[in-house]
Amino acid sequence: MFKKLLIFSFFSILPFQVISETYKCVHELERFGRHGETETMIFRRDQDQDGKFYFTSPRLGPMDIFYENLSTIILIESSPTYDYITEPQVYLFFIEKKKMEHGTVSIGIEEFRKDQPYPFGYGKCELI
Repeated sequence: MFKKLLIFSFFSILPFQVISETYKCVHELERFGRHGETETMIFRRDQDQDGKFYFTSPRLGPMDIFYENLSTIILIESSPTYDYITEPQVYLFFIEKKKMEHGTVSIGIEEFRKDQPYPFGYGKCELI
């Protein structure tokens, strides 16, 4: 009995870190000339076989965690694969964890050439 208690005590003090987060983020598309429409994006934290964390989205696929602290996550995807993209781009997705806000931007050289770049996405998130 003492052996079982000792083994249980040993394993109960080991740090097992399981981080499971899924964010549901919604923004209105009025900034993009699509009045009354919204877009919902889901981001789920995953871990690869090497223990590296990343987020994955059904729409965008895997996104690297560029920066994270207690209040902010910045996700990045290089050269997203959309039919309308003709040159390399970087897609950034900010999540402000405490205020549950998000911001998105997809930027490439085409955007720098424009007088009025494509608007940023902004909306609210919730943990699901």
